[in-house]
Amino acid sequence: MKWIPLLMALLLSGPSHVIIVSNSIDNSPQLISYLQEHNQVLSITPDQFPDYQAYEFYILLGGPDAPEGMGDIVRSILSIREQEYLRRSGEYNLFIRVINGKMFFVLAGSDRESTKKAVDDLKDEVLSYMPEEPIRWADDLEMALEKARKENKLIYVDFYTEWCGYCIDMNEITYTDPRIIKLLTDDFIAVKLNKDYGENADIVAQYKVYGQPYEIVITPQGELIWSHRGYINPEVLYLFLLSLLEDSPMSG
Repeated sequence: MKWIPLLMALLLSGPSHVIIVSNSIDNSPQLISYLQEHNQVLSITPDQFPDYQAYEFYILLGGPDAPEGMGDIVRSILSIREQEYLRRSGEYNLFIRVINGKMFFVLAGSDRESTKKAVDDLKDEVLSYMPEEPIRWADDLEMALEKARKENKLIYVDFYTEWCGYCIDMNEITYTDPRIIKLLTDDFIAVKLNKDYGENADIVAQYKVYGQPYEIVITPQGELIWSHRGYINPEVLYLFLLSLLEDSPMSG
């Protein structure tokens, strides 16, 4: 179980994005809909897989001989023994791998029907390894600003790093509080940005983000109206957010 510590790190590192990789034969709209109730999901084809390497969770549908390039990806994940098991046994299974900090779930059988059974019977097990995400965090500030302008909402941005202990505390304690979930879901556009990612460097500089976690609230035009560095417990953050809503330039 060497992958357990890595799994825990992934679960606590921020918002989860689930990438489902499948060919046209094994594609499962039912699985996509099921997972979308809990996570942010993207469905891609095998030829798109090389362009989607910056995510946490991947679900691969199909066995080692699946067509349209799917088998090539699966063979790079499963051992020779596991591949032969699928070919010869006629059974289906769920295989879990952590590779370079990414979590791969392979739902596969010996043919199309057995792969479908793997999806139907084992999807709950896949979901059990993933964090539920009641706060729907965005990870693109420009898109969040556009959405905020349309919905006339403030934007709450959490800057984190994967190695920050207090960031983990925010995820485990503050962002699981029902009051915080409701406010950030109903009254704000919630954004979570990794402070270490190069694509966020200009945003970090613009809002003078130093340290982590670092929280800000901005208007739909990008104007900073509140900032805080460090951990905030749910009680304090709740009061801050309520006060910001009452004093919002958009209220009234």
